[in-house]
Amino acid sequence: MKAFVFGAGGFIGSHLVKRLKKEKYYVIGVDLKHPEFDNTKADKFIIGDLRNKEFVEELFLEEDIAEVYQLAADMGGAEYIFSKENDADLMTNSVMINVNVLTTISKLANKPKIFYSSSACIYPEENQLDPEKPVCKENTAYPANPDSMYGWEKIFSENLYTTFSRNKEINVRIARFHNIFGECGTYKGGKEKCPSAMCRKIISNNTTIEIFGDGKQTRSFLYIDDCIEGIRRLMNSDCSIPVNIGSEELISINDLVDMICKFDKKKLEKKYIDNGLQGVRGRNSNNDLIYEKLKWKPTLKLITGMKKLYKWIKKQIKNDYVIAIRSYRRSEKIKTQTLRILEMDKIPKEKIYIFVAPDEIDSYRQSVGFGYKICDGGDKGTNYCNMKIQDYFPDGQYIIQMDDDINFILKLRDEKDTEERKKVNGRIEPQGLKMYNTLDLLNTGKELMVKHNLNLWGTMPVVNDYFMKPGYTTDLKFCIGRVFGFNNFKDVVTNDDCRDDYERSILWYERDGGIIRFSDIVVDADTYIGVGGLAESRTIDKMEKSCQYLLDTYPKYIARRKCKSKYPEIRLKKVKCLK
Repeated sequence: MKAFVFGAGGFIGSHLVKRLKKEKYYVIGVDLKHPEFDNTKADKFIIGDLRNKEFVEELFLEEDIAEVYQLAADMGGAEYIFSKENDADLMTNSVMINVNVLTTISKLANKPKIFYSSSACIYPEENQLDPEKPVCKENTAYPANPDSMYGWEKIFSENLYTTFSRNKEINVRIARFHNIFGECGTYKGGKEKCPSAMCRKIISNNTTIEIFGDGKQTRSFLYIDDCIEGIRRLMNSDCSIPVNIGSEELISINDLVDMICKFDKKKLEKKYIDNGLQGVRGRNSNNDLIYEKLKWKPTLKLITGMKKLYKWIKKQIKNDYVIAIRSYRRSEKIKTQTLRILEMDKIPKEKIYIFVAPDEIDSYRQSVGFGYKICDGGDKGTNYCNMKIQDYFPDGQYIIQMDDDINFILKLRDEKDTEERKKVNGRIEPQGLKMYNTLDLLNTGKELMVKHNLNLWGTMPVVNDYFMKPGYTTDLKFCIGRVFGFNNFKDVVTNDDCRDDYERSILWYERDGGIIRFSDIVVDADTYIGVGGLAESRTIDKMEKSCQYLLDTYPKYIARRKCKSKYPEIRLKKVKCLK
């Protein structure tokens, strides 16, 4: 049997494809993108926009389809649905898809059976005011009064499908999903659902966790395997009316957080955020109807599914990093230095993003070769490039930023290591230092950020084993630039005319109460002076302007340094970690 899965690149769609393949279906997946976390199991995967009527018509002209699973929609978690900033897209994108799919099928001689994924968001807000006794029975959907435009779109689309079923003789099945969760779904960026968001927050913090609302609001959550089982049973039944597919295991968000914290024996302080994004006070699936029609109910306990999800997200977070390299007029140098080091350390190419001036994008692509992402870094200087990097990636993304001329990452040698000097690729290693792996550095940095609930780490500024000491600090130190790691937050903005690494250290310190600087790790790189070097166009006037800006803006932390050099210099006042 041949089936279309629309939305096959998404969370539920990708799991449904796997199930259909196990049942010996020939599956054609269609979406704007491939699955993010796994390779598709579809026999054929077509990238395309279902909002385009001609594209949809061509799909059905080329394939003789027995079943269609319509999961494609504009959707997301609370931050996306309830912010009101995305309402126009939520209302129109999904409706366009559904209209195109139904009008195309209605013209076919052999009309396939079609499954449509609706949502529990269609239920009236007034039925969900009591967190202990929400009413979500199928026959209570009208008179309609959803609490979001997403819910109103689902109400309309349900009626669209039932009307086409009645008028155009299309065999339709409709399910109202209740908070489906599980592995291989979005867990960051604003479109993630509550279970994934809570797992991510708890894994990434050791002191506090932010909760929308007062945490007393209740929900039920259905594990993905039970959801897929419900879909298949509904499609194989003669039930043509909308039914809930969800769990009846009600839990408050506070209790959900406590449950997840126990997986790692954590105790986090709950910080409640009154931002209007909590949704209804209570929502719980009522499974009377689906049991009556299909003699089926979910089998997996919430805690079992949450343990599976937590383990998966923990693994994703460990591997979830990107390396952003800013470069200017050094497409050849970056190949022989920074990219060579990353290749030696077995960093996958798909993790590496190179930010260059717009007019250099083509030359860099030709020079560095296939697999690296070459991005627009702007043409207003390296500080501006830093902000382009932050804007490019979502909030919360773990970023390791590097310069393009790195030769080696070095670490103070352990006392047990008696080797004094050695040659590495023709270079003499500084006495007392050893080579250090990039992957070890970014993983250690991440672990320390979680341990101290901080969001920036950096390294020593110069290769000098006399000044380097074992361990790390969390008070205010300058993390001066060749390599540093941070959790991306777009509200941390440095001044274009300033030494960005100095100001960045202060801004993150003020934001978090501390920053991590490794006292025993340093980066060996070419001089900043030279073609493409960060000091190529630096003049005394510019340096003086930058120093004066820091002195004026941060007098609590910055003082002018007395030195014999002709260059203006500043020093950092001694400031302890605020935590």
